[in-house]
Amino acid sequence: MKNILNLKSFHCISTGTNYYDEPFIFIIDNGKGFDMSQSGNGLGLTLTKNRIALLNSIYKGSSITLEIKSEPLSTTVTVTLSQWL
Repeated sequence: MKNILNLKSFHCISTGTNYYDEPFIFIIDNGKGFDMSQSGNGLGLTLTKNRIALLNSIYKGSSITLEIKSEPLSTTVTVTLSQWL
């Protein structure tokens, strides 16, 4: 999130609840995208995944999911908080 705001490449940030009343954050980044099969030099996604895994291990009754889709010129990130409300 910090990188997206610093680079000012995001197209849309939306929050809400899904069909199951689970809160979510939806981000569309209209930057250059990236190949998800390749490992990058940055720590952003690795640290984000590690933090989510840590929170999921602490709060066993609830879960956080991270979904990332990337293609040339666009990356979509969805974070969903299940059973947090």
